[in-house]
Amino acid sequence: GRESMAELFLFFIWVNCITSSLHTSHSHHHLGEQQKKQRQERIVVVQLFSPHTQRINHLCRQREVQSDRRPAGRESMAEQDVPIIDGSYLEGGGQIVRQSLAVAAILKRNVRIEKVRAGRPNPGLQRQHLAGAKAVAELCGGRLDGAELKSTTVMLTPAVDPLPTSTSYTYEVDGAGSTMLILQAILPVLFFPSEEKGVNEVVVTLGGGTNASFAPFSDYIELLLLPLLSRLCHLHASLEVVKRGFFPRGGGEVKVSVMKADKSWSGFKLEERGEVTSITLWVAAAGAKQEEVQEMEAAALALLKRDASVRKAVTKAKIARADTRRAPSKGSALLIVAETSTGCLLAGDALSGKEKQSGKQLGEAAAKSLLAQLRHGGCVDEHMQDQLLVYGALASSPSHILTGPLTDHTRTGIAVLTQLIPSLKVEVEKKGGTTNLIKLLPHSQ
Repeated sequence: GRESMAELFLFFIWVNCITSSLHTSHSHHHLGEQQKKQRQERIVVVQLFSPHTQRINHLCRQREVQSDRRPAGRESMAEQDVPIIDGSYLEGGGQIVRQSLAVAAILKRNVRIEKVRAGRPNPGLQRQHLAGAKAVAELCGGRLDGAELKSTTVMLTPAVDPLPTSTSYTYEVDGAGSTMLILQAILPVLFFPSEEKGVNEVVVTLGGGTNASFAPFSDYIELLLLPLLSRLCHLHASLEVVKRGFFPRGGGEVKVSVMKADKSWSGFKLEERGEVTSITLWVAAAGAKQEEVQEMEAAALALLKRDASVRKAVTKAKIARADTRRAPSKGSALLIVAETSTGCLLAGDALSGKEKQSGKQLGEAAAKSLLAQLRHGGCVDEHMQDQLLVYGALASSPSHILTGPLTDHTRTGIAVLTQLIPSLKVEVEKKGGTTNLIKLLPHSQ
C-alpha cells in the first residue's frame, strides 16, 4: 500500500546517500563547502520522513553487515575525521606506529600513518613493526590496511563490536627482532578495561629477540617499567624470560601475564629523585666464559665506585645472572639498575654487538650509561620518558614526570598523543639545568 511505497521511496533515497558517502569517504577531509552542504541536505531529506526512518536505518545496517562481514567485527557506519599521522616526524621511527595504533585501538578511532620511517635507511615497516601492528589490530578486532613489509602507509580501523577477548595470545618476529617492541605496542591495549565480564587476565607469549639493539631489554621492562606501572597506576603485569634470544638467530621466548584494569587508571606524580639507595647488576651472557662475565661485572662496579653519588650504594651492590643455557645465539647483555629513596628506578645498559667487545668494555659502557642518566636529576632515564607518556595521556587525572633533557622520542610522543587525543594538553616546564617537568593534563585540566 501507500506505506510500502513510502518505505521504498525512502530506501532509494537512503541508498543514494550511502553511495554518495562511499564515493567521498576517502576525501572527506578535503570536501569543499558546497559539497558538504549538498551532503547535509540529502541527510535532512531522509530525516524528514521520521515515521519510517528507524525502520529503514535498521534495514540498511542489516544489509551492510551481511554484505561486508569481516572477521574483525562490524565497523562503525559513522564517518570519522581520520587523523593522519606523519610517520617521518622528528624521531621518525617505529615508536610513532606503536603509539598511534595503541591509542587508536583503545579509543576505537580510525588512524592513518603515512611516510612510515621515511627518513630511515630501510624505510617502511620492518618485521618487528609489522608484528606489533598486526598484534594491536587483533586485540582490538580491527582491520589493518598496509600490513606488509616495507609499507610506508598504515591504517587501522578498530571494530566497534570486537570479537570476544581471548585469554592467551602468541606473537612472533623472525630472527632477533625485538619482542619488547611488540609488547610496547600492545601493553596499553591489554591493560585497558575490558567490556567483557570475566576477562581479568591475559597471557601473551612473545617469540624473537629478548636483548636487541635499539630496543629495551626484556630485563628493563621486567625490572623497571612493570614495577613503576604497578606502583604509580596500579597496573599489574609480570614477565618471565623462558629463553634468551640474541642476535643473529633470536629464538627467544617471553611470557607476559597482564591483569586488566577494573577501571581507567589515575594519573601519577614523579617529581622527586631522592638519593640512590641500591645498585643491582643484571647479567645475561650466553656462550661467554666465566672469566669474561666476572670481568664485565668488576669493570662496571669499579667505574661506579669513582662517583660519589652512588659510591655508598655500590658497596652493597647485588649481582644477578640470568639462565642463558638455551639461547640459540651467543651474546652478552648487562643492565645496571639504580633505585632511589623515593622509589625512582633508572638504568644503564650495554649489549655485545657484531664487533667483539671485551667484558671490561661492556661493563664500563653500562656503568657510564647509568651515570649519564643520574647526572641530570630527573626521576626517569631517557628510555622511560616516552614509555610513560601514553599511560599519563590515558589516565583519568593529571600526571607529572620529572625528566632530564627531552629526547626526540619524547618530543615525538607528545606530538602524536596530542594529535590523537584532542582533549589532552601537555606542558613542559624548565626546572633548571637540563631538568624538565612534563605535565600531562587529560581533558585539558
